Amino acid sequence: MAANGRPASVSINSLLAHIKALKLALEEWRRAHDVLYAEIAEHHTGGWLHGQQETNSFESRMPVPGSLSRALCSLESDDEESFRLIGVVYLPSGASEYVQAANAARLHLDQVSHLLRSTKLSDLERMPEGQEIGGSSLVYWIRLRPADTIWKAVTATLGVPRIQIRYAIRPLLLEGCMTPVPRFVTFARATQRIISVKSLEYAREQLEHALEAQDTLALAVQRDVNRFHYLAGLSPRPRLAYIYRGDSIFYVNFAWLDEHGEKIKKKIKTSLPLFWCGSPQRIQPPRSFEPRIQKRRSDQQYADSPVFETVKLYTTREVHQSIFDSAG
Repeated sequence: MAANGRPASVSINSLLAHIKALKLALEEWRRAHDVLYAEIAEHHTGGWLHGQQETNSFESRMPVPGSLSRALCSLESDDEESFRLIGVVYLPSGASEYVQAANAARLHLDQVSHLLRSTKLSDLERMPEGQEIGGSSLVYWIRLRPADTIWKAVTATLGVPRIQIRYAIRPLLLEGCMTPVPRFVTFARATQRIISVKSLEYAREQLEHALEAQDTLALAVQRDVNRFHYLAGLSPRPRLAYIYRGDSIFYVNFAWLDEHGEKIKKKIKTSLPLFWCGSPQRIQPPRSFEPRIQKRRSDQQYADSPVFETVKLYTTREVHQSIFDSAG
C-alpha cells in the first residue's frame, strides 16, 4: 500500500471491476430513488420545501413541487443550488422502507465510488484501452495528467460526466417512525466563516504588491508597513489568517426529552428534506431563511477587523489590540 492508503498500483482488471461495480451501483441508486419518489407522489400527506430563495407548501393530494424530483432523483447538474432543498415531506409510516432503501443505495454508492474518486492516473498499472472501456470514452482518459484523479474520466465513461457525487451520497433524514420521536424540530441556515492561515512572508508579499501599486507611499500603506514590522518583531510569531464567507449551509435541529425530562439536542447538516414517516408532527418553516454567520469556537481567537488597511488579513484579538495600543 502507498503512504496515502491507496494501492501502489491499481491493476487494469481491478479498475474495470470497480467501474462495473460503480455502473451497477448507479443503476440501483436510480431505481431506489425512482421508487421512493413514486411513493412520495402517490401517498404524501403534505409538507413544505425551501430551495433557491423560494418556499413552497403543499397539502395531501396536491402535486409535489418539481424541485423535489430534481434534488432527490437527479445525479447530474451544473447548478449545485438545485440539489440544495430543505423542508419536510410527510409520509405514511410504511413509506419508511423506501426511504431506507434509497439511503442504502446512497451508502453503497459512496463505498463503491471511494477508490475511483481517490485514485490518480499515476496509480494505475496502465492506461485502459479502447476495447476495454469503449473507444469513444478513451478521449476522457487521454486528457488526464498523471497527478489527476481518474474520477472525471470514469464518470464520463459511464455517461454521467456532470455527476454531483457529494449530493448523491448525502444521507437522507428519516424520523417519525422510530423511537424516541423528536419533540422539537427546527431548521436553520448559516454561512460558513472560512479561515485560511497565512504566514508573515505572505503578508510581506502582499504589502509589496500594495507598495508597487502606489505612485507615492500612501499613508495607509505606510501604516501597514509599520504594523508589519511590529508583527515581525513579536515572539512567538503571531497568527495571521485570510477570512472570508463560504457557502450557506442548512441545518436541522432535533430535540428529545429523556426519561428524566432533560433535553437532548442534535444538529445535522443537510441539503435534502426531512422525511417524516408516521403520525405527523407539524414543523413550520423558519420565519426567515436569512443566514447567520457561523463561527466555530476556534474562530473566536481572531479579531473582528483586519490588522492591515490595504491587505485583508486578520490576527488574534490580543495581538490586534496590542498593535493599536502601541500606536496610541
